[in-house]
Amino acid sequence: SPPGAHPPEPSGAGACPELHLDKGGWFLHWDADGSGVLEREEVVRGLAKAFRSDVPARVCRKRLRMRCIVEQLWPLVDFDGNDRITEEEFCRPGGLADLILQRFRHPG
Repeated sequence: SPPGAHPPEPSGAGACPELHLDKGGWFLHWDADGSGVLEREEVVRGLAKAFRSDVPARVCRKRLRMRCIVEQLWPLVDFDGNDRITEEEFCRPGGLADLILQRFRHPG
């Protein structure tokens, strides 16, 4: 890379894409280890940030709620049963992103 060029931001850094606008971008952003799959903890962390639930006083309860929702939805989309969600399993119609958006859709 040219002198003075900044290295690319690691996954999980910088502004997170909006899930409803860019499912693939959200997936890549929260694939913290660059493995090409999302693990439960990566999804829980992403949801906690995306839905502004990392407020310190309430983080434990909200994160627990996020984890419960992820645990409920996971078997519905982890079609190969490998405990990891591929980008295809995440982004496909009716995939994890769609289920998350349905679950967290706020009125108005």
